[in-house]
Amino acid sequence: MEPSQPPPGYDRSRLAVVGASLSLFCTAGFLNAFGIFQEYYQTFLGESESNISWIGSISISIVYLCAPISGVLTDRLGPTILLCIGSIGQLFALFMTSLCKQYYQVFLAQGILLGVSMSLIFCPPVAVVSRRIPHRRGLALGLTIGGSSIGGIIWPILLEQLLNKRQLGFGWTMRVVAFTMAPLLAFACITVVDAPAPQASLSPIHAASDGDEKGTTSSNDEIQSKSKANYSILKNKTFILLCGGLALGYFGLFTPVFFVTGFGVQHGLSTSTAFYLLSGLNGASFLGRVIPGFLADRYGHFNLCMLATLAAGIVGFCWTAATSLPGLAVWSLAYGFSSGAIMSLQGACVGKIAHHRHQGLAVGFMMGSIAVTALVGPPISGQILAHAGYLALSMWTGATLVVGAAILAAARWRLNSSFHIAGASHAPLDPWSQGAGVVRDVLTRWSELDITQIGSLVAIAGTLPTAWRLMQCAWQEAYSCIRRFFLASVTIPGGDPVNRSVVKWVLANRPRHYRAFTGRTEVGRANPDRAAALKKSRHTVQYCPHWNTRWLWFKGNFFVVTRAVGDFNSSLSDPSYDGIGGEDLTISCFGWSAHPVQNLIEACREYADRQTQYFVIIYSRDRYGMSWKPKARKPLRHLDTVHFDLSLKQELLADIRNYLDPKTQMRYQSRSMPYRRGYLFYGPPGTGKSSLSVAIAGEFGLDLYEVKIPSVATDADLEQMFQEIPPRCVVLLEDIDAVWVERSSSHEKTSNGNGRGHSPESSNVPNCTLSGLLNVLDGVGSQEGRIVIMTTNRPEQLDSALIRPGRVDMKVLLGNISPKSAAEMFVRMFSPELGCTTHLKKEEIEKLSVQFSSVIPEDTLTPSQLQGFFQVHLESPYHAVESIASWVQKELARAHFKEFEFITSNGKA
Repeated sequence: MEPSQPPPGYDRSRLAVVGASLSLFCTAGFLNAFGIFQEYYQTFLGESESNISWIGSISISIVYLCAPISGVLTDRLGPTILLCIGSIGQLFALFMTSLCKQYYQVFLAQGILLGVSMSLIFCPPVAVVSRRIPHRRGLALGLTIGGSSIGGIIWPILLEQLLNKRQLGFGWTMRVVAFTMAPLLAFACITVVDAPAPQASLSPIHAASDGDEKGTTSSNDEIQSKSKANYSILKNKTFILLCGGLALGYFGLFTPVFFVTGFGVQHGLSTSTAFYLLSGLNGASFLGRVIPGFLADRYGHFNLCMLATLAAGIVGFCWTAATSLPGLAVWSLAYGFSSGAIMSLQGACVGKIAHHRHQGLAVGFMMGSIAVTALVGPPISGQILAHAGYLALSMWTGATLVVGAAILAAARWRLNSSFHIAGASHAPLDPWSQGAGVVRDVLTRWSELDITQIGSLVAIAGTLPTAWRLMQCAWQEAYSCIRRFFLASVTIPGGDPVNRSVVKWVLANRPRHYRAFTGRTEVGRANPDRAAALKKSRHTVQYCPHWNTRWLWFKGNFFVVTRAVGDFNSSLSDPSYDGIGGEDLTISCFGWSAHPVQNLIEACREYADRQTQYFVIIYSRDRYGMSWKPKARKPLRHLDTVHFDLSLKQELLADIRNYLDPKTQMRYQSRSMPYRRGYLFYGPPGTGKSSLSVAIAGEFGLDLYEVKIPSVATDADLEQMFQEIPPRCVVLLEDIDAVWVERSSSHEKTSNGNGRGHSPESSNVPNCTLSGLLNVLDGVGSQEGRIVIMTTNRPEQLDSALIRPGRVDMKVLLGNISPKSAAEMFVRMFSPELGCTTHLKKEEIEKLSVQFSSVIPEDTLTPSQLQGFFQVHLESPYHAVESIASWVQKELARAHFKEFEFITSNGKA
């Protein structure tokens, strides 16, 4: 038996497959390497990820958007002319890109010109191979489109070597790419040519009885090789469903290609290592384009295309679960294989529907249908990444592909359930009459589109808003059920310190390039650059990221953090130093245990503690008296800046340090002793009593709660205030002697001998009583673990019950400054270590401090007076020494007369 002879033109068909594969190697394969340009442009052009992604997405979209025109021209003019023009344009675009220095230049050269040129090269090879090899179309197109996968492997490696390893420079890198492509494109122009018209036609009817996809399309003898374009394929419902499913899938199909490198870098991979993920994805894509194509010729092109789209969607959902290098490598291979199968089988599916001589038109319009989604897909992905992170990006990728697979399943069902003649479709019913029928005939003659289908599409579009609202309601109900039965949640009320800590952590871990912010006037926040802050005449504007719901991944658990916006607490929240309001927070995680949520809250609290370790947070009651709010955040103040007796200072610090020791607390509790400590700071005004309180809070890492007795309405309110103060903090009651408190509220409201009870000043008298204050300090219901500091200028006026042992355990006198303390203040003011004086050494400053302190009288001047002197003599230590004597004489004379100087209307004192 003689061996079977290959069909005529078999060798030319094989060469056509090789040439077509090389053309896609230079077009789609080069586009798959855009991830390398994404990182490079973002670094050297200074643009955001979203802006850079527009360059790649515009190239991809133009390739597909111009595909219908390219397909029609392929059917009418043949592939050779288009390939030659496109090859010349592509080489020219690469040379122009090598000269670009700014973003708009790259956008025009690489985004637009390169995309237009590639569109003339991309479509003709697919149409030619589909025509030349109808019986093994799946395998042939798989090998053809596999060229783009090989390009996706080789081009990134070549670009990485030239740009980063060899450091050839961007210009010469693009020129080397152009020189490499030139012979490959020339080979494609020579080999990718149409086959002679077939002499016989196959049966055009699908076998509907067995339900398979073995039906094929063919030509008949009467079709001329250069026939007029027939747009009837655009009315075919199976073709419409096919294009719709592919278009929806392409919304997210290219997302990993653009962002998998950045995802790897965010999870600790180096840039050089992360780019190999892209190479692995493209390598697996080659196998995905060849192997499924071989199987599709046996088991059906629609079947394999639908399963590949579904598999890609499932893998897309699993993106963020792979955080290690092995996991990302496996994920890249799986996604590359499934996505490659989609791009390989889409052309074969079109070949099952389109007429033999109109394969170019069908393939072109199929590519054109996915052009819009390929254009807007990556920028949408960039916005999702900026606002919600990689987890939401993974959900977007998976959802678009899974829904696209469902639409492809509908196309497969329609193909299987109806008879189909290649190149024709069933005639639609004519519901039109009279004048409307004339309009339809005119439009059909000139556009070859049926206006009845346009009317149906308009009707369907009109139902979309209602369908969207129904989907929203269904989603809300489904989410409510999921939260009720599958989520563990913790709700934190607004205004709680834990709420503030969680919000700080969430804002600190927001995605890069976040673009949604809330602006508010910044009040009470310490500016590190004090000199710059003092020059400003207005408050600065603080920009806090705006969010309502955040999805995040923490230590292997998925969390949803929801903020209740627009509630009552939010409207009453004051603009505190960190811009965080009082909205309720709800933290949810999948599972039936709240331990993951508790671990997250503890991590947030630790983060907040680290952020405030260099500041003292001062709390006060809000303007409504409802809760404690941060009033100010002050930098830590060193105790050396508060000048009083050194031995007394050391004794005070030792006493506080011993009190805060955990062993002390155990000793107190084991002996049933109340664990509390009280201090009284007294002395003349301006000796640093308030400053010492802030310095102590900063020294021991405690928050400071400022209690203003005159603003408290009743004893019950005072008790509520102290109940809300947390343990292990400093409670400051300033100028306790100036508060009109008596042993009973009835006596307080009566007029005294001076008639003060009826004076206008009586409005300053608090309604709370001394008894109420004593009860919150050490009464039965008083809290423990705090440090209570009271300050006064006149200790002799304080009630003995207020300062007895147990309420005041240590009294600290902050008197006037001594010559020794004045010398220390002088050294601190002009110390070269602080950069105050660069031309003097520390030894010279110390000598000048002796001269300075020699004229300071003992126990006469307050530290605040001396600090006021330094404020006007900071320029020169010599000038300060020369001026101190006369300044002291003036201060002594002023103290002797004990009166202020007023400027009269005549300008004299």
